[in-house]
Amino acid sequence: MKMNNYNLRFSRRWVQGSVAVVGSLALALSAVGAAAADVTFTADTSVPLTQGTFTVLTNSEATTFEVAASSITVTVASGSTFSLRSNDSYTLSNTSSTSTSCHIGYSQLDLVGPLTAIVITPTTTVCSLGSSSGSNSGSNAGGGGGSSTPPTTPPTTPPTTPPTTPTTQTPEVASDAAALAQAMGVPRDIAAEATNGGKVGASASEFGVTISNDDKTLAANFVTYGTSDATKKLGSGERLALVRDQLQTLGRISLAALEQLANGQKPTDRNLPNEVAQLPQVLTAYERLVGHRPNFQNAAEDLAWNTMMYRVRFDRDLNKERAGITKFRAVFGYTPTSPLNWAVVRAWGYALQ
Repeated sequence: MKMNNYNLRFSRRWVQGSVAVVGSLALALSAVGAAAADVTFTADTSVPLTQGTFTVLTNSEATTFEVAASSITVTVASGSTFSLRSNDSYTLSNTSSTSTSCHIGYSQLDLVGPLTAIVITPTTTVCSLGSSSGSNSGSNAGGGGGSSTPPTTPPTTPPTTPPTTPTTQTPEVASDAAALAQAMGVPRDIAAEATNGGKVGASASEFGVTISNDDKTLAANFVTYGTSDATKKLGSGERLALVRDQLQTLGRISLAALEQLANGQKPTDRNLPNEVAQLPQVLTAYERLVGHRPNFQNAAEDLAWNTMMYRVRFDRDLNKERAGITKFRAVFGYTPTSPLNWAVVRAWGYALQ
């Protein structure tokens, strides 16, 4: 392994073991045998640059990884993601067409392959919450064909809409079945609570998710009664479907996120490893549906992507849903059946058409 000043380079021929340590910079990397990714970061990894310290997030993958004094150069294979975070909320300028996503307390760059020799040069300019910035023109092509890589910002930009509606019950109320039933103006149904608790528990087991008894109770009460006007209108069957979708995509119960999803909003409570795991499947479906990768500067495409990733719901419009089903059948050649299939239907019907 060659080290010159702060210049470090990692590729298959240099990374042989599960962890590479160079000087004071300990990088939690593991070499994998598949050609899709030569280096996998098995833990959040600090990378010091002259602008400050940045973090490569767990499960990031790169074919090559090079650290210079003030920049990082990576190649990301098809189907892989490399995520870099700044806890100073600095703009993460780079030579791809991917923008920095700005959040409360941090900024983040998510590079989705195929991308070749992307140079990330962070600035000390703090990015604005709710905006995306920091990409240069896409002069770097990914693998195969030599064409320029379209915008590839993954679903990390938080919504600018309020997280819940004014009539949403608090988690404390939602956890108390008697108080929730009274707040929602319906009689308490203890038998339904028990039945729905069993369904929530079975769903968690199906998706390999461990939830506490408190979260199971909260979810069962949500399914039984709803916690707002929007979720009450869904009906218990659709509320259970929403809980199942959240267990599968988020891996835990979040009442705020359930309300956001029911109100046509992107969730602010997210699970990056789950996003990465879903990315190939969702990206393939999106590209088949639309014909290109999502442009996250376009509000409709951004909403469509998050609808597919997190299964967002909308006020039902049967005409829009029929249009979505027609489009799905035309593109995929079969009738939608799975939760992701139906999310694709909603993405087209409510966001894209």
